Amino acid sequence: MGSTGLSITDSSVRRNLALLTGRLNSMILNNHPQLLHGAASRLLDTKYFGDSLIYRQRSVLLLELCIKIAVEIRNADLLKKIIEATTMFKIGCPVVDKEKCEWFQGVLKKSYGSDNAVPKLNILEKSIVTAGEEEVATDDLLTMSLKIDRPHAESVVQYKIAQCQKTGMDPRLALQGYREVWWIIVTSVQEGSKVADENFVGATPMIVINPAQKECTFPMKFKAPSTPGKYSYKITIKALEYLGADQNFDIDVNVLDKMSITNEDIEEEDDKKEK
Repeated sequence: MGSTGLSITDSSVRRNLALLTGRLNSMILNNHPQLLHGAASRLLDTKYFGDSLIYRQRSVLLLELCIKIAVEIRNADLLKKIIEATTMFKIGCPVVDKEKCEWFQGVLKKSYGSDNAVPKLNILEKSIVTAGEEEVATDDLLTMSLKIDRPHAESVVQYKIAQCQKTGMDPRLALQGYREVWWIIVTSVQEGSKVADENFVGATPMIVINPAQKECTFPMKFKAPSTPGKYSYKITIKALEYLGADQNFDIDVNVLDKMSITNEDIEEEDDKKEK
């Protein structure tokens, strides 16, 4: 395989390919009649499942490192692909399409017993402004603010508590380990520019550790463009653990020339002094 000297016949390569194939198809394998029969008959080699668990843990760490690298090199398209690949790996499906999303959402609705159980974020309010100013000027420090609603919060808590009651586990301990990650990715494009001219603005994860949290406000700061004009900030929200929960929307901002605003302010001050 290239200059590494590795071959498909090497045991380490074959082992990793087997584990990767098994993981990406686990949504099928875990419910396969032969596997269920083998488990009931105690015919399964438990070593595979132990090795698979270790493999998953190490692979997720590597994937999360790749996410950080994509952010560092400011590549939005690569970042979105790696987040999607991480989600596929965690859930255990080889592709993200309409069929897989409907299957995943159906599983959640059945498990949680509610149509509101499907994780998603409702954007109630959105804005990009310069703090303390009525206008946005070139090179300003901007603040993007998203007021977010989590309609699935109640269903998640009820499900977690019910599971704890069945096993006799303290619900507080189970809820303490809750972690829900949503990546907020922002790019911008100036009016009249091509989509290829889209600029990477920033990306950061929104991590929910309180499953009962219904609403929250997500702030994100970044610098305004140095060139005045009308800009469309394109926001992508990608879930790290869920299928079919991603969304995209725009926030339009008119960026004024800072020098012209400064000169206008000086003229206004001079007019006041003359009066």
